[in-house]
Amino acid sequence: MTSKRLTEFTAAACRLLQDKMTEELQALAEEQGLTIRAAGGSFSASGWTAKFEVAIASADGMPTGREADAFRSLAHMLGVGLEPTDLGRSFKVREGEVRVVGLKTRTGKIIGERGGRLYLYDALVVAKLLEKKPEDSLKGITMRRAKPGEVFVAASKKGVQS
Repeated sequence: MTSKRLTEFTAAACRLLQDKMTEELQALAEEQGLTIRAAGGSFSASGWTAKFEVAIASADGMPTGREADAFRSLAHMLGVGLEPTDLGRSFKVREGEVRVVGLKTRTGKIIGERGGRLYLYDALVVAKLLEKKPEDSLKGITMRRAKPGEVFVAASKKGVQS
């Protein structure tokens, strides 16, 4: 049996290789009590840098990792009604069911997983699909005008956040 050798890296070839690598590493991850998922990468015609996210597996099946932690910490601050408890919930789109697995902090997009692949969704769209109301996340928070030198100030039952 001969296998076709790569002569250059393309987006499709990198995606296929990363999927195969993730599949091969899955057994090792499970043995060590970890989860692993492809996290993109970059390529040129002659080289490829693959990225994987490895996290400690949660006993209850909830998503783990940097983006999941970000969702738990910041979801309520997006102002669209999302709460930390929405992590792991699912919503339906035309292509199938999507599970909320995290928050991309640089863009404020919600990371959803469908069929083993990750997709970015607008927070407001996810909130609507989860049937949330924006005012739900703002209960108990009083906003005031920032003083010179302050960027953001919100007073809540937990105290002042800036």
